[in-house]
Parts: sequence; C-alpha cells; structure tokens
Amino acid sequence: MANSLKNIYFRFQNRINLILIFLLVVVFAFFAWQLENRVYAIFILSFYIVALFFKQRLHFELIIVPIILFFIFNTLTLEALLLLKKSDLPSIQHPKAELSNLFTPHSGQGVLPSKVLDMISILNKNDVETYKLSEKFSSDIVIYQRIVEGAWPIKPDNNSAFTLIAIDEMDKYKDCITIDEIEDVVLVNCR
Repeated sequence: MANSLKNIYFRFQNRINLILIFLLVVVFAFFAWQLENRVYAIFILSFYIVALFFKQRLHFELIIVPIILFFIFNTLTLEALLLLKKSDLPSIQHPKAELSNLFTPHSGQGVLPSKVLDMISILNKNDVETYKLSEKFSSDIVIYQRIVEGAWPIKPDNNSAFTLIAIDEMDKYKDCITIDEIEDVVLVNCR
C-alpha cells in the first residue's frame, strides 16, 4: 500500500513539473512574441514539444539553453556588458590616470558640443560670473545641460546682465551691447 502511494505521488510530481515547465516555456514564448521575436517564440514552443518525445525528459536542461541564448542575443545584455567592459577596463588597469582626470580643471570638456565650448570660452575670456541663455539656447535641452555643467563655477542666473545668444537672434537684442562673439555665439550685456 505504501509503495503504491509513493508511485502515485511520483507520477503526480512528474506531471506537476511538466505543467510548470510548460507554463515557463509559454511565458518566455509570450515575452519573445511581444518583443517581435516571432521565430524564437515558435522555436521555443516547438523545441519543448519535441523534448516531450524523449524517453528521459530533461526539460529544464533542454529549455534553459534557448532561454539563455535569447537573453544574451535578443536583449541588450551582451551590448551592455561589452560597453561596461570597454568603459571600466581602463579605470581598473590605470586608476591613477583616471583619478587625476577627476581633479584636473576643464577635464572632460572634449566631449562637449562645439557651440557649448564656444560659450564657455566667451564666458571665461570676459570674466563673467553669471549668465543667462537666450530663448533659443535655453530651449535646446542638450545645450542647456552641457553649458550648465561645463561652465561651472560660472552660474546661470535669470537676473544676469550677460546673455548668451545665437547670431541669428541679434534682432531681438538690439538694445543690448555686444561684448564678444565666437562663431555663431554672441555675448551681450543688456543692462
């Protein structure tokens, strides 16, 4: 009697495992389908159905390989890991060089847009302590963010007399005095 109950339990346990694995496969196939990976969704379902016909059913081992391949090649995981390695490896190999860049004045400005570099140059050359941006420059999110971080410790201030404008905005600032001009960036004093 005890042996027959054990056999029933083990048969029932296998069916539960089979159902759970099937639900796991369906969930991954659904996510793959939602991510526009229709071929992978069909592949993983068919792979699972074929695995059912094997005498020794090692579903977990058979299903985990395609799932891992999906996450590595169909998501940004591999690209993110490669990008992390590329950006972090020099700082790990040569920490002194990376740390010295943190404390070097004006380090990192090489990645700023040329227009922002022109703005910083005008501000530094004219010993400006505060500035404001014209409507055109302040509406451009990239320029606004980069000038605020790149020009520091020179601070943006809406009450400042000095305004950075584009050369095509000169008509709006006729009453202001032109202080300096580089390329298409102009520094005016509107007091």
